[in-house]
Amino acid sequence: MNYTEKRSIEEDIKVLKKNIEEVKKASRKPIVQRPALIYINGEPLFRPYTINAIQGKEGCHKSRLAEIICTAAIAGDNEVASPGGNYLNIVANPDMPCHVMYVDTERNTQDEFPVTIRSLNRNAGYRVNTISTRFHPVPILDVSRENRLAVIQHFVQDLRKKVKEHIFVVLDVSTDCVDDFNSAGSANRIHDWMNVMRIRYNMTFLLLIHENMSGAEKARGHIGTELTFKASTQLQIRRVSEDEDKEIFQLVFKKMRFKRRNAPIYVAYDQDLETLVQIEHTDAGKEEKKGSSTGNELHAALAEAFSERREYPRAELASFVAKRLNGAYNENTVARKLSDLSREDQFILNINGGGKFISEKRSRETFYLFQPIAEHELADAPTAN
Repeated sequence: MNYTEKRSIEEDIKVLKKNIEEVKKASRKPIVQRPALIYINGEPLFRPYTINAIQGKEGCHKSRLAEIICTAAIAGDNEVASPGGNYLNIVANPDMPCHVMYVDTERNTQDEFPVTIRSLNRNAGYRVNTISTRFHPVPILDVSRENRLAVIQHFVQDLRKKVKEHIFVVLDVSTDCVDDFNSAGSANRIHDWMNVMRIRYNMTFLLLIHENMSGAEKARGHIGTELTFKASTQLQIRRVSEDEDKEIFQLVFKKMRFKRRNAPIYVAYDQDLETLVQIEHTDAGKEEKKGSSTGNELHAALAEAFSERREYPRAELASFVAKRLNGAYNENTVARKLSDLSREDQFILNINGGGKFISEKRSRETFYLFQPIAEHELADAPTAN
């Protein structure tokens, strides 16, 4: 059955009863945690049957990091070719070989995506002009947005007839796989789809997602908000230093559900090797700690505030948020960040079904309001004559 097909209540009751019996049966047996699918620096990174994410602003090498992970997944015996190989010490579990399905929504099929495919396979140790039988490129740039999830599922169904191994799926970028990344319905749809797919078809997902254009380090839209809660491993790659010779990026392990978070590592793009390499970088002071808190922690503070009330004067909300951030920013800095967020169309608060964070001028005073999505959509809807 296609995930988009609506089932009757009777059919869903049968599904529920089957699930109950399955978990009972599994609970009576010894439970052993599955080994990781992908490792970094000897530590588990992604486990099978999970949803994972890489977030970052434009130009922070999200796709290049995903390509390195894919390189590791299809490299024979975890050995990669040089130059251009895996310099981040990312390896796959040799006891759990997998097929990589790379879904691309942005690059053209004439040269942009082919260059990536060629580089990825070369770096995995395959001969020039050769594509691994365990790598499956899926370009959907010209597939209708409303059909993309269904089309991908049909591709998986066909692929499953040919391969038995685990499938590692990259969605680059995930927000392009739905018609509206700011919609609670679209966010629920893609997450429900992944939940069905990973269990039914033996899959693990890695979603790439842009961060908001404002200063907040939050994954974009309602999909990004939900991904923060649903992801097992959430990575962030962020620019921390830029000079004439080299840009330096920090790979942050924002969330690791199954273990303590790894310490951040620093990477840079090497022009000669044409890939990311791990580097030593010591200037990781107080400002970086502050910057990393402006995403999830700021969002959580705002969600807490608007769970109690629907509106606040500017100064009162800045004071509330500053206290929740434990002094990471003073009230003036928080006030500036709130002003930036109120102008960011993609900033969604995930409370009461989701809503906009907006500002409103009343006389000489600024107020911040939580406007539920339903009200926002009704306000924009055309009225009947």
